[in-house]
Amino acid sequence: MQEQDALYRLLDAALKLNRIQDEQELLKEILKTSRQIMQVKASSLTLINPATAKPCYFWTLGEEGPLDEETGLAKICRSAAYRAAKNGKPLMISGAGARRQSPGRRGGGKTQSCACHGKNKNCAAGDVLCVPMKTEQKILGVIAAAGKLSGKFNLADQRLFMAFAAQAGLALENARRYGADFFDPLTGIYGQKFFDSFVERELARAQRYGDDFSLAVIGIDYLRQIYDNYGFEAGDFALSRSIDLVKSSIRTSDILARRGDDAVALFLPTASLEQAEALTERIRIKIQNHNFALNEQSLAVTASVGVTSFKTCQPSNIKNLMESALEALGEAGSSGGNKTVCARLKKTAAVKGPRAH
Repeated sequence: MQEQDALYRLLDAALKLNRIQDEQELLKEILKTSRQIMQVKASSLTLINPATAKPCYFWTLGEEGPLDEETGLAKICRSAAYRAAKNGKPLMISGAGARRQSPGRRGGGKTQSCACHGKNKNCAAGDVLCVPMKTEQKILGVIAAAGKLSGKFNLADQRLFMAFAAQAGLALENARRYGADFFDPLTGIYGQKFFDSFVERELARAQRYGDDFSLAVIGIDYLRQIYDNYGFEAGDFALSRSIDLVKSSIRTSDILARRGDDAVALFLPTASLEQAEALTERIRIKIQNHNFALNEQSLAVTASVGVTSFKTCQPSNIKNLMESALEALGEAGSSGGNKTVCARLKKTAAVKGPRAH
């Protein structure tokens, strides 16, 4: 009877996932449905960047909504998911990280203890089961189920979760055919929809706690002329190589995404406007001085940069924030390009500090 109920849940989940074509909505549904189908306290989702084959975009959903990435449960899920992504096989952590083993294998496993040793109530209360989302031997990501509501995970749970992950992987691949929401296919960096979703979360955090962050838009000057004069190969080369120079200059915690045809957006957590200006000016100079040589042809490539920050712009939403950066970028471009311009301080009430508790 239990197996029959599980099959009904799986069928219902497959039908629901395959009806969703928007990638963001699909990922939210995968998280929500994985909790329901596995009957657990929380689920997590980790995506694999197709350009680097490394894990990225980690999100955990609990009984009351998204969990902070610093909770014990989120950390355990992330650690297990990264290991499952690397091995491409199911993985289970038993007793909130007290023991890691593959379901169905006897003995021989190394142990991995959670730092809180079970004392943190936000840590996983039970097992964590991770399974890769695969299509044609390509791993798209990893789904994790944590804290089974009744009993412990077993082989039947593993088979059910693997079947769900296969359906989720197919739905995700189909959704990606309708648009590059999360990754830009040319450059391998994040897409605009992912960037907007990420920045919205960080904006809400900054509005609550008063922390600063910066956002820059870096545009390649006269990129359309490079395409027109030298062809698509040269234009793509100028854009991709410029993005490589940006990537080599930023931290792993910084978020870089494609923005339009000739620009990228760069989110800099905890960076002030002055720090962001210094960094982006170094990037601008690096692009200016780089030798863009293609097929014995040297291309003259420069960039313009518009920079803003949370405390400078004091935005109420992501649209205000982006408009501030784009206005600064437009000023840089209209004055000849190859320049970094910062947004001006908005003359309104001061940014509120952390809420009193």
